[in-house]
Amino acid sequence: MLQALINLIRNATVHSNHSSPIELCVVPGEDEWRYEVADHGGGIPPGQEERIFEPFCRVDQRRPGSGLGLAIVRGVAKAHGAGPVSTTARARARPSGWPCPVDRELFSLK
Repeated sequence: MLQALINLIRNATVHSNHSSPIELCVVPGEDEWRYEVADHGGGIPPGQEERIFEPFCRVDQRRPGSGLGLAIVRGVAKAHGAGPVSTTARARARPSGWPCPVDRELFSLK
């Protein structure tokens, strides 16, 4: 799961204005926590919201990368039994994230 989070952060740094903040958020729930990463970049072009999770997809060819980062995020999350990875396409507030089952004993949340 750490690799998935690293990939989301890396994706946010590549696709945002380098002087704007990148926000990390954990939204605790009863049985799962939602992990979110938000940047303030230009947003995702309409109709590309699902395509960006396909291997080798690069919406902006001017930016560096292989197009594997978000595909790996989705694969890792799925392999760990987490909920679906999704993104919001609106510009200037683009949280990407996934709900993940929480180990209540690990976090002493009995």
